[in-house]
Formats: sequence, structure tokens, C-alpha cells
Amino acid sequence: MGELRLSGGMVHPDPFTTARQALAANVTRLRERAGWTQQGAAEAMGLDVKHLQKLEYGELNPSLRTLVRVAGAFGITVGRLLAHTSRKRTERPVGRPRKQHRARAALSQT
Repeated sequence: MGELRLSGGMVHPDPFTTARQALAANVTRLRERAGWTQQGAAEAMGLDVKHLQKLEYGELNPSLRTLVRVAGAFGITVGRLLAHTSRKRTERPVGRPRKQHRARAALSQT
């Protein structure tokens, strides 16, 4: 569990497991940063504490309603709550390089 096997024997992480793990880590981190116990956070979110525990342990596929309640309790958007946080802040997403890097690359090719 937690991985997908594709043709050719390649193994890739299951995107749903990865998203659940990121959500669990984010909820735990935000709750601890806010100084809340699980009981206090559950009350602020309008959830049962067992429900929150399963969410924090990555054992729950939450409904949209639950995601909205959790994000609202922390004062953030659902998108921010679901954001994958393993990438370091200094790393840039894959895509077009910044202008200065393109210019430097162009100079090095001449």
C-alpha cells in the first residue's frame, strides 16, 4: 500500500497516500503551532476528537466539508491546507528558470 506499480515494473508513490500524508502533517503542524490540544482543535473545528486524530494520523479521507472546517479554524484556505510541504522554501518548482538564470545559461553557451 502507498505505491502504484506501473507497466515496466516502475514504482511510483500513490498520489492519494501522498496527499493524505501531507494533509496529516499540515494539520498536526498547524495545530501545534496554534498551541491547541487535539481536543481544543477538534472543538474549534466542530469535529469529534477521534475524527481529528484519524485525520492527523493520515487514516482518513476527509470530506470537503471537513476540509473547509479545518482550514477555517486555522484561518487559511483549503488549498493551503492541502499544500505539499516537503519541498524546502529555497527550492523552486520545475518550470521556466528565472530571467537571470536564462541569461547566464545563454552566455555560457556562446
